[in-house]
Amino acid sequence: MNNQPQLPSPFLAALGLAATPAPRKPPASPQEARGLELRDPEVAGDEDEVLRTARHAWRVERRRQGSEPPDEYDGVTALGLDPDTRVFSATQLVTLGQCPFKWFAQRLLRLAEPEETAEEVSPLLRGKLYHLTLEKALARTRHAPDVCTAALAALEESFAEA
Repeated sequence: MNNQPQLPSPFLAALGLAATPAPRKPPASPQEARGLELRDPEVAGDEDEVLRTARHAWRVERRRQGSEPPDEYDGVTALGLDPDTRVFSATQLVTLGQCPFKWFAQRLLRLAEPEETAEEVSPLLRGKLYHLTLEKALARTRHAPDVCTAALAALEESFAEA
């Protein structure tokens, strides 16, 4: 009743029977089997790459939420930082105050913020492409009898290369 434990029926003893737990149902899918194997190490099965990865992630998360000291999964990088020997600029202090991880990524890991991709080609880049295209086209056709016509014919290929 209502999935609550119940006392065994007195009729079982009268019939000479003993109450036993229901047998375990077999998993209905590989995903369900992985879930059972992940939660119950006694359930034996073929351990595949997905299950190995899941077990590793499970151990990492249990450890991170436990009382063990921080490790590489908690952001410990083993990069030493002595604040007494470091000179902080005003910009660094502002960045450190706003987002310590951003300061850490910029200054210690030396990561640059990715540049936003422009939807249009800037005039500077367009000029560089034009010049490089002409340079490649003229380099290919400089020995042709009519350099101008040959260069015009080679512009598309040179632009693709540039």
